[in-house]
Amino acid sequence: MNEVFNELREELRKALVDVGFERPTEIQSLVIPKALMGVDIAMQARTGSGKTAAYLLPIMNSMVGKVTESLVIVPTRELALQVASHFMYFNKYLGFRHAVVYGGVPYDKQLSSVRDASLVVATPGRLLDLVRKSYIDLGRVDYFVIDEVDRMLDMGFIDDVRVISSLAHNRKQTYAATATLLGKFMNCYVVL
Repeated sequence: MNEVFNELREELRKALVDVGFERPTEIQSLVIPKALMGVDIAMQARTGSGKTAAYLLPIMNSMVGKVTESLVIVPTRELALQVASHFMYFNKYLGFRHAVVYGGVPYDKQLSSVRDASLVVATPGRLLDLVRKSYIDLGRVDYFVIDEVDRMLDMGFIDDVRVISSLAHNRKQTYAATATLLGKFMNCYVVL
């Protein structure tokens, strides 16, 4: 296994072997070592380059299993489900609980899962709805991810993202991931 992955806890390394990860992608090689040091990360890389693993692996490496310890906000239900599926692959030997929160479906199943979830993957509207109803306390969040920042902006979520960010004010680390946005401003993969 590659030295970047060797820095991860044993349970994650075992899960990576199970899913066939032999070596990190370029973005993972750049992000994971810095993320493990606790640095805030903004990353830009093309779709399919491994950005989700680049933030999930170091977050999961640091998680201890507290309720609402990690929060990933995404623009769409489809991306929420995709991030959750990655989490489940990597979580095979860790056993952390997670919740996926998005609009357009009844609250009951989402409410039961957020009560004890260490990682919450959510779309902004439904998340803020649950916060307003006191079902989720974002003051507990240690690791905060804004995924697909470019699409969040395109879809008009900037005000919701600002509110969520201010409510997750006690966080230890912040990640932002995009396929295109940073490239519009600078020619780089990772901004630290």
